[in-house]
Amino acid sequence: MANKRPGITPEIFVAIAAVVIALLAFAVSVHQGIETRRHNRLSVLPAFDFSREEHKESELVGVFFENRGIGPGIIFEFNALVDGTSFPIQSAEEWVVVLEKLDINESWIIWRSFGIGLMVKPGERLAAENKKLDANDRPRLLRALNRLQFQVEYKSMYGEQFTKETSFSKRL
Repeated sequence: MANKRPGITPEIFVAIAAVVIALLAFAVSVHQGIETRRHNRLSVLPAFDFSREEHKESELVGVFFENRGIGPGIIFEFNALVDGTSFPIQSAEEWVVVLEKLDINESWIIWRSFGIGLMVKPGERLAAENKKLDANDRPRLLRALNRLQFQVEYKSMYGEQFTKETSFSKRL
């Protein structure tokens, strides 16, 4: 009768070590995949922003909408607020109502619709600027902009949702 030693044989030890190494390699692989996906999401985040610029030399006033992020953003809701009342903007026609509420002559403005579904590329800057106004109309336009706010809801290409709100209120 052969005398068997109690304990772990070298073959069993090698098999257990192989299983442990395989499980660790799998865990590292899963962790690396999660980190890569997180990095990919962060590397394409949009960051929408609004600004108001006044150029005294040229008498122009501009309202700008810009994607300052490093990935594209898709607008899925855009609202203009006048004195706290929200006006959803889905096409150019809705801007006419906002301009009427602000008592702004539509012919003063050169503008572009920031409508639903618009994809804004990184670095893209959209503008709504006034045409050259006479001395009486410029203060009216500036006062009207003080009453205007924007709220935009947008998504990254991964479907993450963001909201940006702004007010153009300035002292005259």
